[in-house]
Amino acid sequence: MKPTFSLFADTSKYAADLDWIINSPSLFIDPIGLNASHLKGLTSLPTISRPYHLSNRLGFYYQWLWKQVIEQSDQYELIAEELQINSKGRTVGAIDFIVRDQTNQQLEHWEVAIKFYLYYQGKWLGPNNNDRLDLKIGKMLNHQLKMTTFEDFKQQFSDFDAIKPKMIVQGRLYTNPFTTEELPTHCSSLVLNTQRIKGNWCFEHQFPLIKERLYLLDKSQWVTGLKQSSILPFSMSKLSKTVHLQSQSGTYWFIVPDDWINES
Repeated sequence: MKPTFSLFADTSKYAADLDWIINSPSLFIDPIGLNASHLKGLTSLPTISRPYHLSNRLGFYYQWLWKQVIEQSDQYELIAEELQINSKGRTVGAIDFIVRDQTNQQLEHWEVAIKFYLYYQGKWLGPNNNDRLDLKIGKMLNHQLKMTTFEDFKQQFSDFDAIKPKMIVQGRLYTNPFTTEELPTHCSSLVLNTQRIKGNWCFEHQFPLIKERLYLLDKSQWVTGLKQSSILPFSMSKLSKTVHLQSQSGTYWFIVPDDWINES
């Protein structure tokens, strides 16, 4: 990740985003779950002295916020971040964090992710229809969280032993209020946390059914939303891509093009 102008350089948002990370539960109720609110010794929000200046991708910013949480926790020591695993000259994966729980000296492998999914015809789809929750979870459970058991990892990092895997997938789940679909209780083998169904979505032709003003969110506002609505309300025209909005009452909305489901 080369330094660049970042959407996430506004230091006034960090406290709210960190508070959200620490207090928002995972999309899942699962046995290897991680919850930042359980970090002993984190009695106040982490202090950030320098603005974030890396990639404009939300996932990188999210991981950077987690790094601040870990580094300022009394319970955990950060051992490694974005640890690359190589096999035969190519990268086969990267581990988000290796940490040490200083209460028992246990090494832990943490995978963290922030995701937003829309429920449609039995599947949770990403806003641009290029991602699926069941596939993401399958990859995390069957590949990412098992990387410390790979022979290539053991050869490269022989000092690490008996690492306990943990993961958290934070974000929001969105449903379409203008259709009727029975919602599942599970995704893959994990129990969905229905508390995280926190938003709505609809197709562009359904937009007139929304009865309150909406305001466009840029990526830096996806986590905690708008703090004021002095900007001009969103005005619908022909959509070329999915947009993320927030209503006057605070409800999150995705509006997708009518051909969204057919997009590659």
